[in-house]
Amino acid sequence: MREIKFRVWDNDFKKMLLVNDAKFVDGVLIGAKGINWDSKVIVQQFTGLKDKNGKDIYEGDIVKLLERDWPSQLSSFPELNHKQYLDKISSIAEVIFIDGKFELNKITENNYYSTSLLSSRRDIFEVIGNIYENPELLTN
Repeated sequence: MREIKFRVWDNDFKKMLLVNDAKFVDGVLIGAKGINWDSKVIVQQFTGLKDKNGKDIYEGDIVKLLERDWPSQLSSFPELNHKQYLDKISSIAEVIFIDGKFELNKITENNYYSTSLLSSRRDIFEVIGNIYENPELLTN
């Protein structure tokens, strides 16, 4: 069973807040301390997954997806160094919650073809920002 956690984007103060000791009861988030519910807030749920650096992945996060994290074909691209090669074979996607599951909304089209965050393949995720604090990452 995955851990149920939330964070909140406060649109008025333009900052991300972690929600402690909160849970949904009959569709209402209760027990969230330190949240001003009078301001415009957007609640985001933890996916239950962590990225390659151990950071929690939430809906609204922007992730870099590496289908492989080794230079298996680096020799095919002599003009690229290791980081450039990994950038070439990776994609950028937004984590969304739709139809009862977490999915990936692709921002770039490099090599990545699955839209499921919980795909059976062993993809490598890295959180590089979120849609509220880093909107510039949404443009290709």
